[in-house]
Amino acid sequence: MRLSDPEPPAELRRRAGMAALVVLFLFAGIGARLFTLQVGDGQSWQSRSERNRVRLERMAATRGRILDHRGDALADNRAAFDILLVPEDVDALPATLARIEA
Repeated sequence: MRLSDPEPPAELRRRAGMAALVVLFLFAGIGARLFTLQVGDGQSWQSRSERNRVRLERMAATRGRILDHRGDALADNRAAFDILLVPEDVDALPATLARIEA
């Protein structure tokens, strides 16, 4: 085969045709699978997605006291709560503060 030949040899055309068929077959398989997932099983996948968003699970904190060499507590467990108040978001700030203090 020379570069000046106007037509490629038959063997090259046959191989190129086979490669094109293989690529076409692979894309058709991928397309069929995507169609099955989207249309055929779409409702199942959507419901799975909806159930998988948020799972709230309470877990007890495993903490312990930190003691020094004499057995005195350096750090202890106690309940602590924080309140965050944004003044711009409250209609009656003095009344809200009085209610929180009580």
